[in-house]
Parts: sequence; structure tokens; C-alpha cells
Amino acid sequence: MNTVFAGIAAYYANEVFLSGQGEPQRLRSIALTGNLFDVLGVAPLLGRTFRDEETFEGKSRVAILSYNFWQTEFAGDPHVVGRSVSLTGKTYEVVGVMPRDFFFPGHDKQIYIPFGFKPSIFVEQRRPHYLNVMARLRDGVSLEHASRQMAAVASRLEQMYPDTNTKMGVRIDGFHDTLTAEKRPAMAMLLSAVCALFLIVCSNVANLQLGRAAARAREFGIRQALGAGRARLVRQLLTESLALSLAGRVRSGSR
Repeated sequence: MNTVFAGIAAYYANEVFLSGQGEPQRLRSIALTGNLFDVLGVAPLLGRTFRDEETFEGKSRVAILSYNFWQTEFAGDPHVVGRSVSLTGKTYEVVGVMPRDFFFPGHDKQIYIPFGFKPSIFVEQRRPHYLNVMARLRDGVSLEHASRQMAAVASRLEQMYPDTNTKMGVRIDGFHDTLTAEKRPAMAMLLSAVCALFLIVCSNVANLQLGRAAARAREFGIRQALGAGRARLVRQLLTESLALSLAGRVRSGSR
């Protein structure tokens, strides 16, 4: 895998309780390996990100705040790095604050903490299937090539550990596709609704234009009798429609 990935990290969503500042407050947090921010390639706004050794118990009592949580709970205190917070009865040191435009894996996450596992869990335990894994491809490596390599690894693991890895397999998705997967059905419904509304508006405008043209049949007959050709009448109608469209665009833009 070292020939395919430049870095591999893992995380899972959980909840912790902030205490020591009035009533205990439930926070939406992410527990992660210490190198996740390095794999994402993002730098903090204040302080630092986690170190690899802070993934495991003994050195994992550190936390990073999201920008919104920093603003709402700590009033944007520029000296928040180094302060202690109590999370689910344990004391953590704030070591960093993420930028305003950073959200992972969603906008609702408020605080980031390391796993705090024993180092042996990644070697001895075969059932932490609740973990989400992300990786950065090496330069020049395609998603298809990485998928083939990981499929081969999954096949070997299935043979070595049939009790835990049978039919587990592996699937690699692009980072953007993963983040937007849950929102696609809602976006598709919204797009369908917008298209339906657009068709209804076009139909109504077409009916209005047809009704207006029918009411002007006598006018067109007089114009033809005076020598106006069919092409000239069509140009007149197109000009009037264009003028109405521009007037509607200007009015909607001024609101």
C-alpha cells in the first residue's frame, strides 16, 4: 500500500459532553488518528494539529476546536490554545482551532479528539469495522489502480482471517463523492422541482403569448393588407418578446 497511498488515516463520529462551564453540553465530535489533518492537507488557524503519537492513550488528552465552536463557546478568544476543557469527565488541552472554511466530515462537528486507543488495537483486533478510513493517493496513481491494489489486499485478508473478513471486501470512493453522497437525493429532488417549475412558467408564458396573438389577429390582417409581409410580422413579434424579456430581467435584478 505504500506504493499507492501517501498517507492513510481513520476516524469515527461520536459525542462527548463538555462540563465545567455551567450545565453539561453535548458536543458532536470526531475521534481520529493523529495524522488525519496531514492527510487532508489542512493547517489550523491557531495552534497546531495532532501528532502521530497522540493517536494512542497516554498522550491523547488534546483537542482541536472547530471555528464555529470556538466563536460560540469561547467568544473567539485568541488565547484559547493551551486552555483546558473537561470532556466526558476527562481533562483535555486545546492545541488548535481550525479555519472558518474547514468542515469535516460535516458542518455540524464541533470538536476533534484523538482515538485514545491502545496501539495494539490496530494489530490484534479484527473487528473495528466502525472506523472510516481515508487516504491520499500518491502522485500519478489513479483511483482505479488503487482500487485494484486494495481488492487484492482484501482478498488476502479474507483468506488469512475468514472469521472476520469473509465477504468484507473494499471499495474506494473519491473524497468529493463521499462528502456529497448523502445530499444527492435531496439535490436531485430540488433540481426536479426547479425544472418542473420552469416548465410550468414557460407553459404559462407561451399560453399568454398565444392568447395575445389571437387577440391581435385583426391587427395583423390590417398590416398584411397594407403590405407587411409575414417575415416582417414575425420580426415584430420577436422584437416585442425580447423587449418584454429584457424588462422582466431588469426588474427582477433590481429587487
